[in-house]
Amino acid sequence: MTDPQPSHRFREALPSPGSRSIWALCIVVSLVLGALLGFAFAPAPLPNGFKQSVDPTIDVVAEPFDDARELRVEVTRLPGQIVRSPIDGTITRIDCAPGGTWTSGRAPVAIDGSPLLALSTSVPPYRSISPGTTGADVEALHAELRRLGTEPPEGPLFTEKSAGALSQVQANANAQTTGTLDPQTSIWLSEPDTPISECPAQTGQRVTAGEPLAVSPDTLENLNLAAVPEDGVPGERVAVLGDLEIPASPDGSLKPNAEQIAELRDAPVVKAALDSEAGVPLTVTWRLAEPVRAAPLPPSALLGDGGSTCVIDPDGAAHAVDVLSSELGRTYVTFSEPAPTAVRTEPDPRTPCQG
Repeated sequence: MTDPQPSHRFREALPSPGSRSIWALCIVVSLVLGALLGFAFAPAPLPNGFKQSVDPTIDVVAEPFDDARELRVEVTRLPGQIVRSPIDGTITRIDCAPGGTWTSGRAPVAIDGSPLLALSTSVPPYRSISPGTTGADVEALHAELRRLGTEPPEGPLFTEKSAGALSQVQANANAQTTGTLDPQTSIWLSEPDTPISECPAQTGQRVTAGEPLAVSPDTLENLNLAAVPEDGVPGERVAVLGDLEIPASPDGSLKPNAEQIAELRDAPVVKAALDSEAGVPLTVTWRLAEPVRAAPLPPSALLGDGGSTCVIDPDGAAHAVDVLSSELGRTYVTFSEPAPTAVRTEPDPRTPCQG
């Protein structure tokens, strides 16, 4: 017959009435603490005025804007000079090498043993000049003698003082010291330092008057923009090449001065552009001479309703703008009225630009 009472072991496994009370109390305390902690860390409810999303805005901060563009330019060439022999004879000495230079005030060639004085004058020598000769060619000779460090007189009259200055230059070049200028004992250079690209004549060669002795390469005459953008911001423009700022006309022609032309002719990028075999394009930075103040804004901040463009400030008011440029996610604008301090970046597209 089965014993209705739990076994001794089973009775030992059951908690006592006192233990059951303690367990129940622990459970109640845990629930209360959980509720309190949940209330303490729960976010406070937002007031009704803050439950609506706020439109994102951006501050309006103007900065210098020069509307810079990289544009290709076309090079106008000035044909190189062919330095020709003034007389018939045999070349007894010629200092010529491609890449070298013939310099005014020196004698790079001798024909029949007579050194030929090289001079760079604004008027090429075409007649004998001696004391008493007067004219524009004399005045040009005086200017070159002065540049070479002597002290000839001013004016178009060749005097004894002029002859002394010329003799000094002739002596420095180891040429015949005559004090007179004879076209048959001199050669004319188009530039004081004329670069040499070809040497068709050699020592020992028999030449006739007018035959080439040396050839200089083509040089830069001027630069012009290949095309002028139609959407450029109005204003005076410059073309920047290296350290040079060259005035640019609205039609795309560039206006370098004499010093800039001289510097451009020596620039490696210009020489490469002049080299027809290299075919290297030449570009400049075309920009406003004086930058304007413009505010960069994200394109999404702009609204357009046909003929006008505007932005909307945080209070919902529209402000008309002129768009100057848009690039790399930034649209540069100017305001015809005092600019707002901030604008909405995502205004309602239904907002009219004009009330």
